[in-house]
Amino acid sequence: MSKNSIQFGNKLRAILILIVLVSLTMGATTLLSREIVLNIDGEEEIFHTTAATVEDFFAEQEIEIKEGSFIEPALDAEIEAAMEIVLKLPKSYTIIENKETKSVSTPHTVVDDILKVAEIKLGEMDYTYPARFEEVEPDTEIKVYRVVEKVVEEIEEIPFETEEVENEEMYQGKTKVVQEGEVGTKKKVIKNVYLNDHLVSTVVLEYLTTKEPVNKIVEIGTKVAQGLEGKSIKKVIEMKATAYDASAESNGKWAGITALGTKLRPGVVAVDPKVIPLGTKLYIESTDGWPDYGFAVAEDTGGAIKGNRIDLFFQSRNTVYKFGRRNVIVHVLND
Repeated sequence: MSKNSIQFGNKLRAILILIVLVSLTMGATTLLSREIVLNIDGEEEIFHTTAATVEDFFAEQEIEIKEGSFIEPALDAEIEAAMEIVLKLPKSYTIIENKETKSVSTPHTVVDDILKVAEIKLGEMDYTYPARFEEVEPDTEIKVYRVVEKVVEEIEEIPFETEEVENEEMYQGKTKVVQEGEVGTKKKVIKNVYLNDHLVSTVVLEYLTTKEPVNKIVEIGTKVAQGLEGKSIKKVIEMKATAYDASAESNGKWAGITALGTKLRPGVVAVDPKVIPLGTKLYIESTDGWPDYGFAVAEDTGGAIKGNRIDLFFQSRNTVYKFGRRNVIVHVLND
């Protein structure tokens, strides 16, 4: 056998041995590999691997694990046949609370879990949109609504009423307060509801009277002076009365003429126009037995006639002296 034939036979055997070794190695690798399921954000894919741990598997498949990703089981867990590896990649969300905005990156997709990552706690009455337990898409805006209830108390006044009581001993047109009115108070309990610091509703929970009001009592005169039957009386005034005549001594330079320019005559009286307007019709009643002056008209004034003073005109100088100074009741008539 030639030398060349021997060399060719040796190379052929080496090739055959190499083929057998490779086949044996591949068979062993195939026998050692395990089938697993990789679930990435809900998308599943089957792999065969000989990796020892979950971390080795990701390295073997050149799968990048982003910061904040969720992995189950843990990276140091050993690979087992038929294992499912769950990988949830981080997603971006925007949380809006009142006027503040916060960005969050998390693999979670349920609103409540996203808020926990953002360290946002909800009160019993707080709510969100979308709802707390709703699953949301990446880049979703999550709005947080804060609801606060505040119960406050307010004090309100209770107005008093006015009672009118007839008094037959008091002249018609005259009134007298016999009891002053007093306002009462009540406590109002209110519940105010605020949504993100804005008042949205007010509910009255309770009214509680803390002080009863006291009614005002006014006596109304019904007595009619003799000669005034059928007359409409506007008011009654108690006044100090004096007397004067048409003489210069009594009436000065205006002797015989009133402040309205009319002629002095019985029934004309001088008044303070701030108390009784000129031209007002009156009835003057005596209180001490002197005859009533009767019907009169306020047409004159006097330097000393101020406030509740009235000066009665008499034709007789002698009557003026006799009258002197007396108390009278002046009935102010409506017509």
